Amino acid sequence: MPVRFQGNCPSAVLQTAKYHVRLQPVPRVAIPYEVDDVERWMLSSKDHPALIQMVNAVRADLNEKPGGAFYINEYKQVLVPDRREKIYYIAGIYTEPLRFIFDNGTRRVTISGEAIDLDGNPVSQLDIWPGLRHGIPYVLAAGGNDIYYRYSPRPDVERTVRLSKYVGAAAAEAVAARIRQVKGFQGGRFYINEWREMFAPKGEDDSSARILCYYVGRLRPDEPWFPKPNE
Repeated sequence: MPVRFQGNCPSAVLQTAKYHVRLQPVPRVAIPYEVDDVERWMLSSKDHPALIQMVNAVRADLNEKPGGAFYINEYKQVLVPDRREKIYYIAGIYTEPLRFIFDNGTRRVTISGEAIDLDGNPVSQLDIWPGLRHGIPYVLAAGGNDIYYRYSPRPDVERTVRLSKYVGAAAAEAVAARIRQVKGFQGGRFYINEWREMFAPKGEDDSSARILCYYVGRLRPDEPWFPKPNE
């Protein structure tokens, strides 16, 4: 059996917030991208066969059909959800960057989880987030001085994991202050992707891909953060 993931697991997220392995007409990694209120691009790439194999290997171990959704967290761990239960498994580590090229006939653009807009320009902090909306959700605590996530280590048990427990209150508040610039003191969900880029909706409601997110910034290697799960 694959190794069960003991860390922050996404739940009830939009299709635009996760990667997908599609098998037809050829195996590829895909993700939908909301361009604006009227247009959605279906992005895909055939350039990651090793990643597709990793995801499908977990599916095979679970006696499930190949393909389907998966995530890559800020530690580049590939997370595959069990389709029958709210359980995630680690497929491995994938370090090759995922970038998607889309040509709509008038414009050829590269889209990824990097802080780069559709014209190839860097995104400034607090600007509207133009990149992919995939990511792992965390929560800025009410009061804006700590960060946490919840997960289920076993059936009928929910555990809250706070950043301050690992790095201390002062260090956690320093990181939280960055998120607070977008979320405010009321707190709420924000996201971090495999590029360690962070973005968030200003309100709590992010139930639609059309709700704007704003760029918080990149989590630097020297900033305190949660320990890498399963180590």
